[in-house]
Amino acid sequence: MKGKKNKQKYLSFLADTFLKSFKISIKKLSFIVIIDMIFYLLLILSFMASSLYVENKSKILEPYDLQNIVQSQNAALADKASSAINSYITSLIAVNLIWFLLFIVFHTIAAYLIWFKISGHKKSTRGFFKFLLINAVLIPLTLVVLFLYLSLSAVIFSSFNQETISYLIFSSLFIFFIPFFTPLFIGMIFYSSYSRNNEFVASIKDFFIVMKKLHKLFIPGIIAIVLFSIISLIVSFFGESSIYVFLPLMLIYLAWLRNYWHVLVENTLNSK
Repeated sequence: MKGKKNKQKYLSFLADTFLKSFKISIKKLSFIVIIDMIFYLLLILSFMASSLYVENKSKILEPYDLQNIVQSQNAALADKASSAINSYITSLIAVNLIWFLLFIVFHTIAAYLIWFKISGHKKSTRGFFKFLLINAVLIPLTLVVLFLYLSLSAVIFSSFNQETISYLIFSSLFIFFIPFFTPLFIGMIFYSSYSRNNEFVASIKDFFIVMKKLHKLFIPGIIAIVLFSIISLIVSFFGESSIYVFLPLMLIYLAWLRNYWHVLVENTLNSK
């Protein structure tokens, strides 16, 4: 009897969360989409500027034919070539580092504005800089963990028969869905928790309360992935023009997803 009651309670929780996720005003939805568009535009422009700089910087290597320098054993020319190569490598590292730092800053600004718009709680300069510091630690750490996970997955799946259906299913699951959606879902739990408190310690407490009830998030996660798959399937029918359909749909989907996850976190924290 108790098990049946708990099952009905959970189904009610799922239905309430899902329905509430669509109760987002056009104004709020538009705000999230616009912030996302600005974020991606800044990201693309900064990447293009970085690539252009690296391309121009590579011109310092053009006067040097490394094979001829080695064969001629000209020490002076070799020193100049070595200096040019070192300069290019230093510039390449510096530009990539600057672009990554810009990515963290752009991402933090966008995420802070979006999540506080969703939650409706008050923003603060102090809260933003704490959020920036948290992202400066979490984003590189997440990328390192993902790199190690994908490297290990690649090694494991390289030994499988790549022509079997099971290979395609499990490789898609472990190399795409898990590394993409897991950090996304966990990150959204923390961002939603932070938007409730605008303070690190209280956010961590809320985060772990939700994580202790992670079983409640499993089916909502499946729902989000299924909707993503349906959108991808629909878009695939548009052929060459699919990109023009995919981008706006994906921006709307991501806006809805964050609202869905915030409602989920709120309902989870409020549930017994």
